Amino acid sequence: MPSTFPTESPHLYTAKEVAFKLRRDVRTIYRWLKNGKLEGQLLAGSIWRIPEEAVRVMLDHQTRSCVKHQAKKGLSKLALPNSHHPRLCPHCSTSEQQIKAGHNRNGTQRFLCQACGRSYTPSPALNGYSDEVRKQALNLYQNGSSLRSIGRHFAINHQTVANWINTPKARRYG
Repeated sequence: MPSTFPTESPHLYTAKEVAFKLRRDVRTIYRWLKNGKLEGQLLAGSIWRIPEEAVRVMLDHQTRSCVKHQAKKGLSKLALPNSHHPRLCPHCSTSEQQIKAGHNRNGTQRFLCQACGRSYTPSPALNGYSDEVRKQALNLYQNGSSLRSIGRHFAINHQTVANWINTPKARRYG
């Protein structure tokens, strides 16, 4: 439902500007405006103006829901989108024209820089097992546990444990 507020406010955004700020499609912004999820004023036909405060409220809501979602998945240390710290392309160092471009196999968000055409992951998640798990597995092996029992204990494949034992890195833990 369109709300009324003074039109002389200097901080009014168009739907396209709000879509860019919230990293959403313009059609989503229009749908939110029509459903009343986002406060805005319908000027003429389909021309909307959205106050800065409404955009700030929506950004806060998105950040809170993102934190809740990440907390459920155990990803609370990942960087959150923040309007005060724009995402920079590591190749050309521009903050403009950064769009989402899917996810990696391990679930981290990929981005595409439209300025240079390259994609990147701002904070990639690490694959593999920690050195602490390797050290514990090697200690169990040295104490006489079988590869399969170590694998069951850590919920990893026994061949992975065998590979750890046969690498030069295993000598550092021994």
